Amino acid sequence: MGGLPRRPLVHKADLPTRVKKRGSEWKEQAIERGVEVTAQLAQRGNELRVRARAGIQRTREALGQTKGHPAKGASVRSRNKMTYELLSLFSGLVGGALAGAVFTRLWRAIAGAEEVPEPTQLDRRIRDVLVVGALQGAVFGVVKAALSRATARGYREITGHDFTR
Repeated sequence: MGGLPRRPLVHKADLPTRVKKRGSEWKEQAIERGVEVTAQLAQRGNELRVRARAGIQRTREALGQTKGHPAKGASVRSRNKMTYELLSLFSGLVGGALAGAVFTRLWRAIAGAEEVPEPTQLDRRIRDVLVVGALQGAVFGVVKAALSRATARGYREITGHDFTR
């Protein structure tokens, strides 16, 4: 197995000195790189802060606000609208349940039957199904109109605002 004789890459006596020297070089390079990265991050952070402030300013201008203060009545109007929309949603849910109950009682009184004919029940006459649909639509429409009116009037009496959509 001839070949070249093996030589150690580093003499054992030189190893601690070389490691120490190389370690201090790496340490200095890491510190320099860390300083560079820190400076880059600080600069990028400042750029992002400036961009964020510009975006906030554009948003305020779009909403009609200046210097962080809402335009006269701007936030009050949006809060009033949100409140009115929530009340309308709630009254719609209550109205649907109420209309269903009113229609069921009305149908029982008119037809004398416990069950309301469904449009998919093919054993029922078409006339019965169409009468049920028309009556149900009329009941739901009347209940919805009455509750919408009551919600708008109640909102106006409580808040003093006449909010129209």
